[in-house]
Amino acid sequence: MTITLNFDNPPVMPKLLLRAALTRKAKSLKPTAKDVPTIAANLSRLQIDPSKLRSYNAVCGFPEDSDILSATYPHIAAFSLHMEMLLNAQFPFSPMGIVHLRNRIEQLRPIQVSETLSLHCTISDSRDTDLGLEVDIATTAKSGTEVVWTDLTTVLKRAPSRSGKPKRSTLETFSEREDWSLAANLGRRYARVSGDYNPIHLFPASAKLLGFKRHIAHGMWSKARCLAALQPKLNVDAFCIDVEFKTPVFLPTQVGLHYENSEQGIAFSLRNEAGNRPHVNGSLRAL
Repeated sequence: MTITLNFDNPPVMPKLLLRAALTRKAKSLKPTAKDVPTIAANLSRLQIDPSKLRSYNAVCGFPEDSDILSATYPHIAAFSLHMEMLLNAQFPFSPMGIVHLRNRIEQLRPIQVSETLSLHCTISDSRDTDLGLEVDIATTAKSGTEVVWTDLTTVLKRAPSRSGKPKRSTLETFSEREDWSLAANLGRRYARVSGDYNPIHLFPASAKLLGFKRHIAHGMWSKARCLAALQPKLNVDAFCIDVEFKTPVFLPTQVGLHYENSEQGIAFSLRNEAGNRPHVNGSLRAL
């Protein structure tokens, strides 16, 4: 049986984060794949506010006055639907403390800012791993009946009793590099344009309360910034950008975008200033 949640407007992120902070669930310690129900969430109407998009583009490095929707932008509205599903009483654990492992976005064609979209999300696949429980959240955006955009987000609920350890990725060598300086207020700037006010992204003190040495950049900001830098080099209308989130980006800091263009697309890695620790590994390819 599928639990279906329907919305006429995107849920408000700060309220969702407060609910997440207060949510306690009986199965939260050791959930398994069999505990995860099938949940769907639908947003009937997503109308893009051009001024909000311009602010988002400015923070993430996209052209500010483009009349084409940045491919990572629908994830903001989708994320609030994801939170509603994870906060559902039938879902076995609270979303606070989960780890964002991977994200894949496919833009099937350019989306005009003036288009009205609908979003359709499902939690329908999960698996037990050495590190804990992985849950896939699939999202489809439609313009009318046409599918124009998809998103697959994978999150992990760690299981402390399991002995598995993350495998270290072999560092590839890339021919190109861009260096970026990330300011201490980046998390607050992105929170204002995305609605994601998770305390781990805002201030050193608020991040320390949740176990971090200081505040960290949003993972989806890192992905968006990489896409903004690399999409012009691919220069196609339909593409897929697939990333793995490896290590946190503590703020403020210096990072380097390492990349290589080939017939298969662009492979890339966002790393620390020394270039020896990956924060995000990914690929961008034409569809």
